[in-house]
Amino acid sequence: MGPALAANDIAGVAIGSSFNDQRAKIAQINPAYKLTDIKLTSGKTAGVNAQAESNGRVVDQFIALQDDAGVIWFVGRAQALEKGARIKPDVLVNSMVEKYGTYTELSIGSGGPTWQFDRQGKRYQGGAAHGPCGNTVGGSAPMGKVIASPILVPQSFSPKCGIEILTWAQQNDGMVASFSVQIADAKRMYDQINKQTNAEEAARQKAMEAEGAKGNKPKL
Repeated sequence: MGPALAANDIAGVAIGSSFNDQRAKIAQINPAYKLTDIKLTSGKTAGVNAQAESNGRVVDQFIALQDDAGVIWFVGRAQALEKGARIKPDVLVNSMVEKYGTYTELSIGSGGPTWQFDRQGKRYQGGAAHGPCGNTVGGSAPMGKVIASPILVPQSFSPKCGIEILTWAQQNDGMVASFSVQIADAKRMYDQINKQTNAEEAARQKAMEAEGAKGNKPKL
């Protein structure tokens, strides 16, 4: 196990902060952003999606999602870099390490470093597949619009996972042409889902007991 998380934000928007307080700040990250609320089927606002376009394609995207208490549990950003503004892969990785600390694992090829922290906030060191967050991103909803640099919102959560940071980088001619970073507070969402499940089960049991108490008999 390693030290705790060095930073929990992307462009200053941190998990654990108030969604309402941060929404206005997201618009300031890129003046070209157009913000759209992300709605649940119930009509409740789940978060915000900010996008900036160039020549008909999304080149910068930022997503922040809130939990039932109005607290941000997920932030993700993807950016495409034009020729002349691209960066070297090692510069990108070093910049990420400078901000988030030593990574759990560095993927080879089009991937990037990942960080996993358990529920006590300790960093896991080793193969990411065997860490406290495992392969939780496998059950995810793709929301990214920047080509080759996804933003994947997890939909299932490990009971051992605290916070997970995932990154991707797409290279052309040995230079980073696009990349994405996302941070998910798995602990917060696991606890919320678990609380909802327990409440629903308690309500079901209460309804069954009430029905049984009526003494209904079959019509024979």
